[in-house]
Amino acid sequence: MMKTEEYADAAKKQIDKLAADIEKFQATAEESFDHLRKEYEKRIKEIATKYEKEKGDLGKRREEIGKEIDWFRTASGKAVEELKTGTDAAIAEMKDAAARARRELRKDS
Repeated sequence: MMKTEEYADAAKKQIDKLAADIEKFQATAEESFDHLRKEYEKRIKEIATKYEKEKGDLGKRREEIGKEIDWFRTASGKAVEELKTGTDAAIAEMKDAAARARRELRKDS
């Protein structure tokens, strides 16, 4: 049978080993967390860049459409029909771009 002192020493060794294992696990978990945080920050920047580009593109298209609408108010005949076609296409393009941006943001969130 083990003496009390021997038992205490054996228990301490086991506890020390468990403590070392826990420290290794914590270090690994912290490294993984740091890696994930860096990846997350990278993706956020990528998404923000895409968003800003889409927003800028949509703003430009909005200005173009605004000019077309102003011109449309003073146009007549065949020009009006051509303008309607172009305006409808531009509006559809803006809707598609907005939908793509929404999908991208949902996908990445």
